[in-house]
Amino acid sequence: MAWFFLILMMGSFLIFIISYLRERRKLINGFFFNVFLIFFFFEIIGILVQFEQHSIFSLMLLFIAVLLLFVLLFGVFGLIFFLFWNSRVVRKKESVSLANLLTFILASGLSVWWIFVIVVPSNALPKPIELILGIIPIITFYFLCGFFNYLSAAFVYQFPKPKYNQDFLVVLGSGLIDGDRVSPLLASRIDKAIEFYKKQVSATEKKAKLIFSGGQGSDEKISEGLAMANYARSKGISEDQFWIEDQSKTTYENMLFSKKLLSAAGMQDSQGLFFTNNYHVFRASLFAKAAGLCAQGVGAKTAFYFLPNALIREYIAIVMLRKKRHLFIVGLLAVAIIARIVLYYISKN
Repeated sequence: MAWFFLILMMGSFLIFIISYLRERRKLINGFFFNVFLIFFFFEIIGILVQFEQHSIFSLMLLFIAVLLLFVLLFGVFGLIFFLFWNSRVVRKKESVSLANLLTFILASGLSVWWIFVIVVPSNALPKPIELILGIIPIITFYFLCGFFNYLSAAFVYQFPKPKYNQDFLVVLGSGLIDGDRVSPLLASRIDKAIEFYKKQVSATEKKAKLIFSGGQGSDEKISEGLAMANYARSKGISEDQFWIEDQSKTTYENMLFSKKLLSAAGMQDSQGLFFTNNYHVFRASLFAKAAGLCAQGVGAKTAFYFLPNALIREYIAIVMLRKKRHLFIVGLLAVAIIARIVLYYISKN
């Protein structure tokens, strides 16, 4: 049995590597990587079972079994507790907005569902209502699998270390403090880009052109690009080392308008990097590809408390990019439920 899972594990890993080397910016890479992890897990279990006569392997097998049982019994409740705790921390440290309430909304939804499941017996509901409610766990499982695929794709995307041969470095903007100062989140992106710039100069003497990309929001006094440039000056970056792109309103426009700056300077065939926070780098890479900007992403570190809410927001945005596909699948599930309800009434008559 261990040999069987070993073959599946190696095969799935090979498929993942081939897909990844062809294009890092694909969600399917996350799926292939997760399949590899599943077969890897079963391979470990198979090895432990083969050596179960040894006490150490028996203890390891027992530990895995207890861990899985614990996750099945308390995992959802632990997740609900964590999400409520995280939402409280985010509300204390960040502004109260819909985007910052996603963990609270998710925790509330899970709580309501579990209370409903516990309080209301399934046989107390009319059969059609029972069938309709039965679609909720299926849809939840579908999007949960998609979320884990997204997390894995985003993780493996950031794994390679960029080479010190870049022509340009684009820093993506975000909201400003008091309308004219960079936030700690935005400062981490700029610092990461400046750090790479200096390391490349030190390693190869090649000076990449820094591009600070971000327009002016309705609640901002100056453009994000100008605010980033002011911050960079305070870090010792001179005027001749950067350009300001101050027209973009979205991540796609960050990429598109930065490309236009490069083209105007005769650098249309150049290659570079863009800098954002680690939770945002995968989705931003999709926009870079769509805009035709030859750039891979580098993610700056983000405070842990901010990550759960940010990752949920990013996944929702990823889903919206492919909303037709997801609506089609959810529609098929709805049609299946309607068909079951119709068959139920036909069988009763």
